[in-house]
Amino acid sequence: MRDQHLQAIIDKLDEQFPDYDHTAIRLVVELSNTYHILTSVMERAFAKYKITPQSMDVLTLLYMKRGQECTLGEIGELLLVSPANVTGLVQGLVRKGLVGRREDPQDRRKRLAEITPQGIALMEDFLPKSARFLQDVFAAVSPEDKRRLCAHLRQIADLLMPYWEKRILPELEGP
Repeated sequence: MRDQHLQAIIDKLDEQFPDYDHTAIRLVVELSNTYHILTSVMERAFAKYKITPQSMDVLTLLYMKRGQECTLGEIGELLLVSPANVTGLVQGLVRKGLVGRREDPQDRRKRLAEITPQGIALMEDFLPKSARFLQDVFAAVSPEDKRRLCAHLRQIADLLMPYWEKRILPELEGP
């Protein structure tokens, strides 16, 4: 049903605007649908840990950098998250005892975050289960196809990055 709906949209666009290549629109729709499905699955998987996918991203970053503190600005930059959202995500993880946070002694304007032993234990429970799940889900996709898809997604991200970095909207001309 979803595929029929998408095809009807593409057919209508082709009819209404025959001079445009609508494969980019289809690509965005497919990426969006895949993202929403993945996010929904992840939210259900993370419910056991009482954590959101966005919080898991922060926790994963801090787990990979365990033994090192990160500023909230670094976390936001690496995860492409606004400063306000990083603050909220880290605060939630601090309340759960998964992350510690303190002022930077060299610059009191900055806050440092580091994963706690409780956060490390959660990640060491979660990561092997997550890896097995993803391996099962993507078992039918060849390693070469996975590498190609990663390269294509990186290319798309690189094309979009200037818009994200400058916080600008693409120029869309009116009628």
